[in-house]
Amino acid sequence: MKPPIDETETETETERLFEKNEQKKIIEKLKSEGKAIEKAQQQLNEELKKINSELSKISKNKNDSCSLEKLETRELLTKQKQELDKEKQSLNNKRMIIDKHIHNYKIILNKKKKH
Repeated sequence: MKPPIDETETETETERLFEKNEQKKIIEKLKSEGKAIEKAQQQLNEELKKINSELSKISKNKNDSCSLEKLETRELLTKQKQELDKEKQSLNNKRMIIDKHIHNYKIILNKKKKH
């Protein structure tokens, strides 16, 4: 004959499994957010390459013909580059936060496995 099942123990185990599954879902969601950030970073890098290429084509010589137009273009491209650099840094910060959250959830999951 089997010993009687302690219902509180079964509930606790069920709760633990539920929490574990929820944490795994959170980790997967964070990973997908991280991948989206990586994709955005790649797009930013491509835009920055284009801007750098355009900037390198513009002469820095102030005595050059059409220099005012070139200087204005250079200034505009430089501002765009600065904005993209800020956005890139923001994405890097978000990515670091996501990586830290993933790390923390994995630690929690590993602790629960040991219990």
